[in-house]
This record gives sequence, C-alpha cells and structure tokens, in this order.
Amino acid sequence: MEKRLKISSIISLVLAFISVGWLVYNFAMYELLRPLVLGLEPIGHLEHLANFIWIGCIVFFIFHISAFLTYIFHLQWFRKINAFNIILLISGIVSFLVIFSTLTMLSDIGKEYKQGWDTSGEWIFLYVFLILNAVFYILMFIFLFSTFRSLKSKQDLKPLLKDEMVFTIAQFVGIVCGVLGLVWIFVNVIFISNIIGYVKFYGMITCILLLLPYILIVSYWILIKFRERIVDWYDEKQWKDVTKAGFTTLLISIPLMIILFITTFNKLPGSVFGVLWLPFYLFSVLFIFSLTTLYFNNKA
Repeated sequence: MEKRLKISSIISLVLAFISVGWLVYNFAMYELLRPLVLGLEPIGHLEHLANFIWIGCIVFFIFHISAFLTYIFHLQWFRKINAFNIILLISGIVSFLVIFSTLTMLSDIGKEYKQGWDTSGEWIFLYVFLILNAVFYILMFIFLFSTFRSLKSKQDLKPLLKDEMVFTIAQFVGIVCGVLGLVWIFVNVIFISNIIGYVKFYGMITCILLLLPYILIVSYWILIKFRERIVDWYDEKQWKDVTKAGFTTLLISIPLMIILFITTFNKLPGSVFGVLWLPFYLFSVLFIFSLTTLYFNNKA
C-alpha cells in the first residue's frame, strides 16, 4: 500500500503541475478571446490556439481521477480523516464537475458567437470555474506535499476495522454528491422551469456527472472486495450500520415521495420536475442513506 501511495502521489504531483500550467494557458486565452467574442469580431489565428483549451480539459479530467485515487490510498494508509481532508474532498468533487461545465459553457459561447448574441454572462461563469479549479489545485498541492512528508517520517499507524477508510470515504462522497444533486435540481426547478427540452438533454448528462464520483468510489470498493464473499464485505458493526441506515432511508424516502406526489400531482406532466423526479429520488436517497450510515458508524 505504501509503494502504491508513493507512485500515485508522484503521478498526481506531475499531473498537478501540468494542469496548473494549462490553467494559466486557459486564463491567457480567455483574456485574448473575450474582447473579440464580446465585440463580435473575427478571432483569426486565435481559433487554432483556442482548441488547446479543450485538450486542457482532458488533462484536468485525468488529473482529477489520479488525485481521487491518491486521496483514497492516502486515507487507507494513514487512516485519518480531518477537516482538511473533507474540504479537499468537497473541493475536488466540485472542481471535477466544473470541468464538464467549462466544456458546456465553451460550446454555448461558440454557438452564440456565431449567432451574434451577447455572451458576457457565460464568460463570468468561465472565470468562476477557473477559480474553483485553482482552489482545488492549491489544496491538492498542500495534500501531496503533506503526504510525502508523512511518508518520510514513517508515522505509526493504528489498526482499524475492515477497510473502514474506504467505507467512510464512500459515505462522505455520497453526502456531497447527494447535496450537490439536490441543489442542482432545485436550481433547475426555480430558474429553468420553462425550458424542459434543455433540462431533458443537459439535465440527464449532469445527473450522471453528479453521480460519477460516487460511482467511482463504489467501483473501487467492489474491485477490492471482488474476491471476497458478499457476507465478508463488512464487519459485524458495519453490517448493522448499513442495515439501520437502509431502514431509516426507507422510512424517510417513502413519505417524502408521497408528499411530493401530492403537491405536484396537477403540475407534474408539463413541468421540469416531471423530468427530474427520478434524479430527485436518487439524490435524496443517496444523501439520506450516506448520512445515516455515517451517523450510525460513528455512534458508539
């Protein structure tokens, strides 16, 4: 595990430096392109250089996957979750989702530029996305250098329950993804309620992306448990925690969906929520289950 953590940390560090360089490149390109696009002027030779922004997003994607694996390996080895680790996890998930939002925004700017429309609002989002990426990269540098320092000092490790760190990380990821998913749904219902076609296309893609971090951690969990019997996946306490969390989720989610059905009965077919009711159910169940599992797990 220690060797795997070292290799993963080195790869993540190299990718982090490359990603930061590309982030600077993206900012420089935004500064060159923005006045031309807003003024509806020809961008000329900058069009070729602008294509590298898309390549940078691929690099960002690879870096985030590598950083996520390093994060898991780190917690498995050092077996400690603190406030910084939680903040890093939240920042990483947000930064990961921002990559795809950047691609969507760039596509919208390109289409609207050709139509001669104003794109000032989209540019604001692009700069905000850069800041969110930059915050995660700074935190990741701190995390990686701290990992190297801790590995060098050979800290003493305390034994934990069966794969407790992966179990705990999965619950944190579930909580974050659940909250982000619910917030995203409410934003769509409130601000994009009259564009059902837009929600059907981009909404389903966003739903998958919001679930992707949780899918990754669950996939990793299944991978390390593949050779074990299902009954051996959790220790006795974890089985009890998961069972109680599942029962609690059932007790909360069913009344919640009944209330929702009654309040939206006459509005559902022609509303945005008529498209998003299933994502709402998925994210609410994910949030409730992960939160209650973590609660029962930390309860003596």
